[in-house]
Amino acid sequence: MSLKRIVLRDFVIVQELDLDLSGGFTVLTGETGAGKSILIDALQLATGGRADVGVIREGTARADIRRRVRHVARSGGLARHRRL
Repeated sequence: MSLKRIVLRDFVIVQELDLDLSGGFTVLTGETGAGKSILIDALQLATGGRADVGVIREGTARADIRRRVRHVARSGGLARHRRL
């Protein structure tokens, strides 16, 4: 499985973020407080982690995390890509 995109709305301090990860290798960099850990937390939730109401941005009713992945099936040592 390969993560291609993640979209956040009203998650912690993020109002809206649409991050395209389909370009290959991705590195997160930034100063303290830039939101790197928030993105990692969102990725954990998007892959089945648990959350509490503390992840909902203040003043909003709910948070939304969406992800797009590409599944790769392997057969006989060859990879077959399934289009989503």
